[in-house]
Amino acid sequence: MPMVPFAKGLQARGHEVRVAALPDLGDDIAKHGFGHLVLKGPSDKEREEVNKRAMSVPREKVGKFFMSEFFMGVLARNFLPGLLDELNIWRPDLILRESTEFSGLIAAEKLGIRHARFEIVNGESEESIATNYTKEMDALRSFVSLEPIGGGYLRNERAFSAHPKVLDDTPRINSQEPFRFRTFVPATAPTTAPPEWLPPGDKPLVYMTFGTLAADEEHSRHVYAASIEAIAGLPVSVLLTTGKNAPHDLVQSVPDNVTVRQFVPQAEIFEHAKLMVCHGGSGTVLGGLASGVPMIVVPLFADQPDNARCLASAGLCIAVSDDDVPSLRAAITDALENPEMRRRAGQAASDFAALPTVEDALDILVGG
Repeated sequence: MPMVPFAKGLQARGHEVRVAALPDLGDDIAKHGFGHLVLKGPSDKEREEVNKRAMSVPREKVGKFFMSEFFMGVLARNFLPGLLDELNIWRPDLILRESTEFSGLIAAEKLGIRHARFEIVNGESEESIATNYTKEMDALRSFVSLEPIGGGYLRNERAFSAHPKVLDDTPRINSQEPFRFRTFVPATAPTTAPPEWLPPGDKPLVYMTFGTLAADEEHSRHVYAASIEAIAGLPVSVLLTTGKNAPHDLVQSVPDNVTVRQFVPQAEIFEHAKLMVCHGGSGTVLGGLASGVPMIVVPLFADQPDNARCLASAGLCIAVSDDDVPSLRAAITDALENPEMRRRAGQAASDFAALPTVEDALDILVGG
């Protein structure tokens, strides 16, 4: 729920906040004190059909396939009827949606409700969404008896982004330039005692993480074995986090210099890490930028190749293929010995800290 800081800020200002989501998110929504508009998602059969068709799609086109067929297809069409019913009763003043959630956009247009977008991917991906899916968006408009408009459907939608400019070098033509702000705040004071996962000794700590999805996907799971092979024997200590739902047999052989955990809070890790090896997912990258940690990025899917390209262009990461063990091993050594890369990472952290806050963004959102 990347919009939680926005929702909490609005609630603190006295606004009623409700979250439209599937039933299985009810506990998390209630934990934060928000109302829950329960949506009906696709059936197991519909999901299986999309996944089955995806198996025949070339790897480089899988992201576009799921955007078109799932997010703008079966997911939005299942969400829309119930969402429209709920909104007709409640009639909120504003709909704030994640940028890959489209039923909120269509419902807002149908009911004449002001809407805004919280961008959750980088600028190249956001502009691609605004430019390359006109047919799918017009089909959704027709689904609720709105006239097709043939493009430009995001040009007038106010946008907010937690991505700093270093992750967004794409000119905005069919989408608005977003208001940029920071949500990630690094720890301001070091922990008083070393955490239990921190290896003893003075070897530099390398943090390895590939997000919450890579361990579940057959086509990306190999990155764990490749990364462990690359790091084995190097004069470093390694913390590898796998995610809470990772298979028990994901990591079968662990070198002496590697500690494996399912989950450790990133802010805690960044206090100690000298380098991060990651997939380039937006949340992970933002944490690294805010904390001034140099990165090795092994992009796997979605917006990760774009993030890797932007970071490498700014001298903030070394991008490596997910199946190139020798290059990954060399990149880790090079990054740890590169003072210019550390300097650039420190400057990026200073730039990140200078961004407006969530409260600044809320002033604009509420003010229209």
